Amino acid sequence: MNQSTHHPSSREARAMRLKKLRKMTQLSRKDFCDKYNMSSGTLQNWETARFGGLTEKGARLIITFLKQENIICSFEWLMFQAGQPPKLTHTSHPPSQNKPAPQGSDIIHEINYFYKLHATSFHTVIQDDSMEPVFKKGWTVCGEKYDRSVWYKVTHQDCIVQLTNRDPIVRHVRPTQQDTRTLELIALNPYSNCAFKQVITDQIDFIAPIIWTRHNWQPNHDV
Repeated sequence: MNQSTHHPSSREARAMRLKKLRKMTQLSRKDFCDKYNMSSGTLQNWETARFGGLTEKGARLIITFLKQENIICSFEWLMFQAGQPPKLTHTSHPPSQNKPAPQGSDIIHEINYFYKLHATSFHTVIQDDSMEPVFKKGWTVCGEKYDRSVWYKVTHQDCIVQLTNRDPIVRHVRPTQQDTRTLELIALNPYSNCAFKQVITDQIDFIAPIIWTRHNWQPNHDV
């Protein structure tokens, strides 16, 4: 395969991200097109990178439809894999003050569903204040593991990081000038007393960019 197909902004990479987003809706291609009055052939061309692949106009249209499916995705991520990855939300409307917060069983149900969508999923619970104000202690986060050969795709993102022989942590990941396997891990909270506040290391088993969070459940350990 041509090396250009691996570039995050290539039409093949855009197609893979689009197909993954559509699968997050639990709608088949036909059902998605029927629901939003789209041409099935157009969506197929976008998802298979045919005839130039996903266009800028098409990406903005898809993002609008995804919002109605409670999936928040930026134009920059869909087209270039830049910025924050997409997130599932409970609802597109502010929650009612009378509505009870999600319970542990609800979170587990959603995690199980997430694992069905993403074969290489991983989740953890934030254990400290290291990533505040973006992620707070007790929040549950999920991501999809990336193969070591494509770690360059997850730099400049907030990720679950499994350090060798240690518990998983959540850190902002940056590239280094050493090699693609050596990364800089940064805690976002400058006032935290956490371990690995800012470290450069290659002792990493896997990285999973965060694409799902839940705020309202705070167990004392991982699910």
